[in-house]
Amino acid sequence: MSSTHSAQLLTNGSATSAAFQWPGGKGVFAVKATGYGTVDLQYQLPDGVTWVTPTDGSLSADGGVIFELGPCPIRAAVATATAVYASATRIPE
Repeated sequence: MSSTHSAQLLTNGSATSAAFQWPGGKGVFAVKATGYGTVDLQYQLPDGVTWVTPTDGSLSADGGVIFELGPCPIRAAVATATAVYASATRIPE
């Protein structure tokens, strides 16, 4: 069984979060916000510069999405949402 890993990406934020090192594996990206535009889970490509939103990694309402990534930096990218709470939690296998 893999260990559980959780990151609070944003707490009452309105801008893109700092990067967090994801250990790899399946996870849940959960978001609660007001004034919604979109909040995207993004991961950084190996060039160390480019950020990408995975398929189904974008939320335009409160909720969550399941994702699976190898070890990489992740962040919550905010577009016009306010009071954003976002987390990424690893699902044990």
